Amino acid sequence: MNLWAPVAELRAEESSASFRLFKTRFTEIAYSDDQALSDFLWRISGKRLSAKDDLTPAKSRLDEIVERVQTVLDMHPENFQLKVRLYPKYTEGRIASYKPATRTIMVFADRVTDGVFAHEVAHAVLCDYFGTAPSEKVQEILSQYVDRNLWEDY
Repeated sequence: MNLWAPVAELRAEESSASFRLFKTRFTEIAYSDDQALSDFLWRISGKRLSAKDDLTPAKSRLDEIVERVQTVLDMHPENFQLKVRLYPKYTEGRIASYKPATRTIMVFADRVTDGVFAHEVAHAVLCDYFGTAPSEKVQEILSQYVDRNLWEDY
């Protein structure tokens, strides 16, 4: 079962040149328009921000989620980096998906939550930590565990 295919087929026609970048310590987020970035940051951080605002708090929130995922899994890969590609409007298929070959999370900005994002980050951490990715079933079990326990001790 290819978890990536439903989203990839929707976006195969888009070129990388149509994206702008928003970088944090752990992520490089590619987005096509300011509204997609604003929606994503609002749904992840709970704060309405635009690309023109000081995005330092949003960067901190994204990195905090990555660090929480690593803590929950007790896996801290060295020099961990991943790419995130934002799409503005959900149409069909999965809300988010992770592609190990390119170390990229693909996500719809108008549907993502911190739990969904953390779930996909967990896939990335697992693949990076083990070198050879665990089976999809093992990844899914551990990623669901992260999603359920993301903020348990807060």
